[in-house]
Amino acid sequence: MKIPSTADYQCILVCPFCKGENLHIIEASIHRGDDIVTVTRNCVSVKEKKNEERGVIIMLEYEGECGHHGQIIFHFYKGNTFVHYHPLAKISDENGMLHYSEKGDIFRD
Repeated sequence: MKIPSTADYQCILVCPFCKGENLHIIEASIHRGDDIVTVTRNCVSVKEKKNEERGVIIMLEYEGECGHHGQIIFHFYKGNTFVHYHPLAKISDENGMLHYSEKGDIFRD
């Protein structure tokens, strides 16, 4: 993945599965050392957990208006940044209709 270097160009984060552009970030986590800092719509929390991986990991959990739900993971190690996609179960109600989770979009009040 290459990101353009010009100052006037902005990239849009898209759904890794279908390339849909309307993603709602519902949780962001940073795993550094033995601490995980998690940001949701309602709180910021810090908990201790042994990091089995080396380096720093940033995870963005999203729900797309396309219906996909997953995590985009940035893993920083020895000067390299690795980007992974981890699909999560689609969120739907008893009628099969997709909806945004109870977590809510972290960018809105």
